[in-house]
Amino acid sequence: MNALLTLTCGQLRRRGAQDGCITCGLTIVSALTWAHVHPGQGEDARRVFRLCWTCHRLYDHGLVETHELLVAEEAWCVGSRPEPAPWFRLLAAEMNARQRIVRTELQHKVAAVRAGLTIRRRNAALKAAATRRRNVAAAAEL
Repeated sequence: MNALLTLTCGQLRRRGAQDGCITCGLTIVSALTWAHVHPGQGEDARRVFRLCWTCHRLYDHGLVETHELLVAEEAWCVGSRPEPAPWFRLLAAEMNARQRIVRTELQHKVAAVRAGLTIRRRNAALKAAATRRRNVAAAAEL
């Protein structure tokens, strides 16, 4: 195993490239995720990159390629980090000043409420369709 990679939680992670998105420089922990390397690149399937959600999505859709992430990760490790966008600098300053609070547990609760509502609506629609079929069948027998 490469000395620069560590096995953490069953994932191969590059030391020194874990505190921010290696492509855009975002360092807000709640906005970061681990992206698995795409298969067929000659890399270990356990290999991961630290990316923000936006960059992760771009990578999943093939707009950013694995070799680009390797180059970005290497640059991140040697200290050549990307300059964050102006909106990110303002957001980070607000979060550091505690003017903006990220409440992921509230976001998950809202998602659970929406999912529950969707399930209830689906069940009601299925029940209505079954009742309609039963009524049509009963009318046809008369």
